Amino acid sequence: MTTPPTTPRKGLVKALLPVIVIVLVVVGALYVIKAQMPQKAASTGASGQGQEAGAPQSGAQVGATLPDFELNGIAGTKSAKLSEFHGGVTLVNFWATWCEACMEEMPSIVQLRDAYKDKGFEVVGVNLDENGEAVVPKAIKQLKIQFPIFQDHENKIAEYFDVHAIPLSVVLNKDRKILYIENGERNWNDQESRNQLEKWLAGS
Repeated sequence: MTTPPTTPRKGLVKALLPVIVIVLVVVGALYVIKAQMPQKAASTGASGQGQEAGAPQSGAQVGATLPDFELNGIAGTKSAKLSEFHGGVTLVNFWATWCEACMEEMPSIVQLRDAYKDKGFEVVGVNLDENGEAVVPKAIKQLKIQFPIFQDHENKIAEYFDVHAIPLSVVLNKDRKILYIENGERNWNDQESRNQLEKWLAGS
């Protein structure tokens, strides 16, 4: 009996079969790799409990010691290293004048700093405006900011925290150990924040 000739459709399927097998193998391998990747690290919230707070995807985690970065002075502030702020607890806040959430959050940071500056609490502002020298002085006057404002010209500290969205705030103790990371807007002057700050100051 004569074998019927192969139809064009069957020939195409036969030709593509090796390609389909390869694609399935690659997809399966990618799925396995993804499943083995570590999950997003949780940061310690103001309540002292771990929480998913959109923590930066970097080596910066609660409990780590921040390198002694040097920051560039702006609006009359002289350049300085983070190690110079070692009185007790320091809040490093990444912000910009074009960031609506940053500007809404800033008054609560100013109020908290004014209330606790004599108890060992300091704030360090890291401004991310491209034309900071032109816009920061006006913002300082408008918001009544009295703490030092810097810029990170080489983006070293921004890269360390993988800053892609602001405001971003980091709380450090006198040894630059990271106590808390907040990615997003927060009322820093509410009672919960004050209670937590007092605990940090007591342990500093």
